[in-house]
Amino acid sequence: MITMLNEIVAQQQQVESPSLRLQKFVRLEKNSKRGEIEAVINCHNRYAKPVPPFAPPGSVTFEAVLESRMIINQSGGILENAGISLHPFFGSPCIPGSAVKGLARHAAFCESGSAETEDIKRIFGGADDCGTVSFLPAVPKGKFALAMDITNCHHSGYYSGKLPDATDNEQPNPQHFPAVEKGATFRFTIAPLRGAPKDDLEKAKAWLRKALTEHGAGAKTAAGYGWFWFDTEAEAHEAQRLAEAEQKRLEAEQREQALAALSPIDRATQEILALAQESFAHFAKALAAKTPDEQRAFITILKTNKDKKEWWKTKKKKDTALADAIRAVAAQVKEELP
Repeated sequence: MITMLNEIVAQQQQVESPSLRLQKFVRLEKNSKRGEIEAVINCHNRYAKPVPPFAPPGSVTFEAVLESRMIINQSGGILENAGISLHPFFGSPCIPGSAVKGLARHAAFCESGSAETEDIKRIFGGADDCGTVSFLPAVPKGKFALAMDITNCHHSGYYSGKLPDATDNEQPNPQHFPAVEKGATFRFTIAPLRGAPKDDLEKAKAWLRKALTEHGAGAKTAAGYGWFWFDTEAEAHEAQRLAEAEQKRLEAEQREQALAALSPIDRATQEILALAQESFAHFAKALAAKTPDEQRAFITILKTNKDKKEWWKTKKKKDTALADAIRAVAAQVKEELP
């Protein structure tokens, strides 16, 4: 006999979304709480994908490494105190943007002695104001594992009021829950709103970094969960890489501007001279299809550039077909070859 429960169980085995498996397909009839958590973890290990990097224009991004396990959104979901925040599309663990904003705001208030300064009010906003900085969800860089964790109450009778004293002869009551394994590198991104000044982003970043290293993220931070650290050496390398990339971009932009100011033939000459040896050879083979300016520039280079003169001498002896094709182009544009 087909029942709705049987249909749900059949669908449960085919779920490829860790978030959906946790939120909609939990079933405890024949399975233990631990068994359901293991099923979610297995689904994550099998199907979760890294979240693609996303950084809006003008945003600031940095990375932090989990030095302990992290419990995020433990009270959410169907399983009691066994929830975890998973990206709804990619299945990887994530720290919601609202939680990231709360971490930074808490650090800001700790720094100000619980006083709402003008900076705090402007950056974080209020009930009717979203502030000047947007805090995006923090996601792991790459794919990291979830772990099965446990909290074990040894005095359930005492805490429930059934026993007057907390003795060591009570039966332990283990409670399992999922956590993000330590060692995961999380990417944090904050973006400007309403034309926010750069100073607001830098202040928000400083508060958030302080929160991650001095207060932690998620549940049970007092027990050591959710604490982050920064790999300063890696950050220095990344800053150097970004600086070098920006320098290359500026140099390329300057070259483009310089080329734009040249005549068509001079511009073609500079572009051809910049070609690597193999690319220069490909250019020569396709010379008949090039523009007249490019053809004249190429032949002029064969006459004036020392290395290309030698290249032409070699081709005339070893590749007569190519040499004849170049001669035909030279005759067409009325240029003499060396």
